[in-house]
Amino acid sequence: AYDDNKVEGEVLDLVEVAPEFPGGIPALMKFLAQNVKYPTDAQKAGKQGRVIAQFVVTTDGSVADVKIIRGIDASLDQEAIRVIKAMPQWKPGTQDGQPVNVRYTLPVVFKLQ
Repeated sequence: AYDDNKVEGEVLDLVEVAPEFPGGIPALMKFLAQNVKYPTDAQKAGKQGRVIAQFVVTTDGSVADVKIIRGIDASLDQEAIRVIKAMPQWKPGTQDGQPVNVRYTLPVVFKLQ
């Protein structure tokens, strides 16, 4: 669930319990593998590598404020953003037993076969 609104309240980088994609990291990797569509123009141009994206998992598990902190190519960067916005609701991170907004950094790898 993507929430395009600005994040309400403080955003933490480090919390006691990190936010979790449903099914954990293996499920997250599988989600990326199944949903990333390699842009044709980038494939033709031989562009590949790792796009580093950052987003906030909000107190209700929505993904908000997606941005690219290290991009490769406009079309690959846009595809990374599209896939992140398509992610299902996360289990929010917690601090002192309360759900909090947590900044999350995720590499999205584009590799030509």
